[in-house]
Amino acid sequence: MKRFNHALMLLVLLSIMNIKCTSEKTISSENTELKILHIDPTKINSADDFKKIVADIEFMPLETNNCNSFDWVRKLWVSDSNFFILTGSQEVLSYNLMGKFRFRKGKEGKGKNEIHWLKDFCPGKDGGINILGYKEYYQFDRNGNFISVQPLILPYENYNPGQFHIINDTIHLSSTSTTGKKDKPIEEYSLCLMNQFTKNHRMFLRRYTCNVSDNTFFQCNEDFLIAPVIGIDSIYRWADNHLVPFYYVDFGNYKITSDELPVDQSDPQPAFNYAQENNKCLHISTTLMNDDWLTFTYLFHNYYYRIMYNHASKNYIIIEYNKKNTQDIVFMTSPLAVYENKFISSIPAYRICDLLKSNSIDLSFLPEKRRHELIDKLKNVKETDNPVLMIITTKDQTYEK
Repeated sequence: MKRFNHALMLLVLLSIMNIKCTSEKTISSENTELKILHIDPTKINSADDFKKIVADIEFMPLETNNCNSFDWVRKLWVSDSNFFILTGSQEVLSYNLMGKFRFRKGKEGKGKNEIHWLKDFCPGKDGGINILGYKEYYQFDRNGNFISVQPLILPYENYNPGQFHIINDTIHLSSTSTTGKKDKPIEEYSLCLMNQFTKNHRMFLRRYTCNVSDNTFFQCNEDFLIAPVIGIDSIYRWADNHLVPFYYVDFGNYKITSDELPVDQSDPQPAFNYAQENNKCLHISTTLMNDDWLTFTYLFHNYYYRIMYNHASKNYIIIEYNKKNTQDIVFMTSPLAVYENKFISSIPAYRICDLLKSNSIDLSFLPEKRRHELIDKLKNVKETDNPVLMIITTKDQTYEK
């Protein structure tokens, strides 16, 4: 991630003032920053089609002990020395790149410099980590040592971010998945870009209906992508000191425009019901990218689908998250991050054990020697272990249908 020096601060501020909020009504092929993806969601592939683009798989068991057992991985980020994990029980754990436990951060109390609220984390300086509390964040170094507590400068008093990403000392991004309640004003946008020095801000990702709570920021090598909220089909990124719409996903006859989306600021279910009843696509999420592929999930026919879109050929593979496919270890969960061009997912240990017992792990697309190496490694996994990271290397070739 690029860090800004003082000479660039003025340029950053100017760029903030010139950024325009983008919705479906302003999408244009003349926007050179924007890539339009034309997707036909009815062209469904088999899981075997996905496996054809897999070059190799690694499995990384995460050390399990009395201090660090956890259920599932909500968010993952990788530094040059650590895996950082946000668990389902709202704790942040750190492991080295061999899967050995390093430290844990959770709610500690209300004393000075203690974490008394933990919502999210983002990468910090020099391999460190920032942890989001209540309108402030805690800074730790790569070894988990406390550095400082920093207040978040927010756009208005009631704004309470649930996720965040610190670009540098000047530029902060924050996101909320909650909308207005009866006793609070409605938050019209999910994403806020804030200049901590000038206190200027811009709002993005217009919220047309209630959003669901999931990850907003996804690591893609040295870059990161920003998942849209319900009703917006543009995937954002931070590029060249700008927050820009990067991909617009055009589902053709199966897209939902913002004008037709049911508006309910307290419940997202009407939007999901509308999509199902009208054969429409909704809720783009888990947006990730390496040098060759863009991947994301979306809802269609009341099922989630995962797409792998090839940058070079503009061809794509669509896999349905149905019962059969999710029994396949390769397609069991969605990826959480991309590091060194590899897609990283998390698989519960008990599911690995179930597959081994039923002899249901199909790695036939890999060389025989490699298959045996991986199976032998997985045989050491116990049901009570922490989740295992699955690291997939994709083939660096153009996918042809």
